[in-house]
Amino acid sequence: MIALKPDGSVLGFDKTYSLGCMYVTPSVYNNVALNRTRTGDHPLFMGPIFVHSHSDNQTYNQFFGHLSGLLMGCDFLQLRLGSDDEPAMCKSMKHFFPRAHFLTCSRHLKENCGRKIDEVLGSSSPEQRAVMDALFGTAGLISCTEVVSFDACAMKLQTAELRNTPAVFYDYVLRRVFPLMHQNALSGNSKWSNNNAESVNHVLKQAIDWRPQQLPELIRILHKLVESQYTEANRAMCAVGDFVLRSAFVKHRHTIDSWRLFTAKQRSKVVAVCFKIAQSTSTASDGTITVPTTPGKGKKPHQQNENAPKNHFESQEGPFGLTVTVSQRCHINAQRL
Repeated sequence: MIALKPDGSVLGFDKTYSLGCMYVTPSVYNNVALNRTRTGDHPLFMGPIFVHSHSDNQTYNQFFGHLSGLLMGCDFLQLRLGSDDEPAMCKSMKHFFPRAHFLTCSRHLKENCGRKIDEVLGSSSPEQRAVMDALFGTAGLISCTEVVSFDACAMKLQTAELRNTPAVFYDYVLRRVFPLMHQNALSGNSKWSNNNAESVNHVLKQAIDWRPQQLPELIRILHKLVESQYTEANRAMCAVGDFVLRSAFVKHRHTIDSWRLFTAKQRSKVVAVCFKIAQSTSTASDGTITVPTTPGKGKKPHQQNENAPKNHFESQEGPFGLTVTVSQRCHINAQRL
């Protein structure tokens, strides 16, 4: 799954503990092709899932390198990837998706900043409250939704609320907090949080009844959860269930009778037409080879074409592209469930 702007969703990642002998890092996004019947919100879906025993950069390279290869036909300039700013994960994401926008959870930024300023000013000092309000308050730096106002507000903070703070905290804000908040503002998501991924983590723990599972059973449970997403999406295509197709996708709707008469191959085809983003390919003149083309060919990093069409996000490999990669450091088993 990929998350494209402006109509797409942020693809968020968050590592889950206590599911078994290994970690589980699911990706989470709002499926913008669907709406909830009762609220009209886009439902939360799981994308690629990583099951791993270590959390170092080498391990995450296996996952994000695999995803980068699967999505090589997509325009990475349109990607928005979010996390809690886990160093090893972020380093790997930026290596394999160098043109994407990277977002950091604003709630974690606020919590980390709060702990840092408590160490140097104390939790009850007036200066502490003034600085935190200037950064994360209703009218603070976090409210700036684009870079022009963000840069102006950041400059003002340096000569006002931050001016008399201890040097260690001043440097922390300038070197750490400002750059991450600037990235969020640049992507148009200044207040983005990773709450969706954390909600899915809670769902995963409920699915295992809060008891750690052996790896085969854990993968079976993950597969069952993702298959339930497929089922709900299929129901939406037939105008039944808890989800409905968004107005731009109603042309893909089918009646129950026509759906029943489809073969399994036909169902897969109509689902792919509705949810799968078309991959751009190029075929040799003699027809001997066909390869994916890269939308950003010949461009410098972050160079954008204002006239390029904006794409809707969906899967590159199946309707919602579940990828489960089980990593034992250098021993990798990747499978499509």
